[in-house]
Amino acid sequence: MNHARFWTGLVFLGGLPMGLLLGVVRESAPIESTLEGHVRCYGRPMAGGVVYFNSQDCDRASDVIAEILPDGTFSSRSVWLVDDGSRVRFKVHVYSRLDPSHSSATTSGPAPGFSPPSVPAPVSSLLGSFEISLGAEPTALEIDLKD
Repeated sequence: MNHARFWTGLVFLGGLPMGLLLGVVRESAPIESTLEGHVRCYGRPMAGGVVYFNSQDCDRASDVIAEILPDGTFSSRSVWLVDDGSRVRFKVHVYSRLDPSHSSATTSGPAPGFSPPSVPAPVSSLLGSFEISLGAEPTALEIDLKD
């Protein structure tokens, strides 16, 4: 009879923690993925700007900002905080670069001996916005902006 109580106690004391350990959902580390593509405006490569991917579920995926290169391509790393196989909605905004010929700044130039800081050209106007669903897998997008 003492053996029965011993084994019953062992099952409860040993089995309960083991069951809890097996039932615990482990938290995964963030996953990095590649987000790349081309931006065209009326079929021509957009020569500079920014593509901003605004995550609609910041608990699962972070926002992504990618610079558009002169040939119209962009590439960035996206970070997925939780990869449960489902997709996340993003609002995508495409901005052009400020055209220096249309700047309201004076054209007299800097003072002699002045060296301006090295900063990227400021973003000018929003050219287009749309929504898209993305997963944690690497993604290539073709964006063609039209009216």
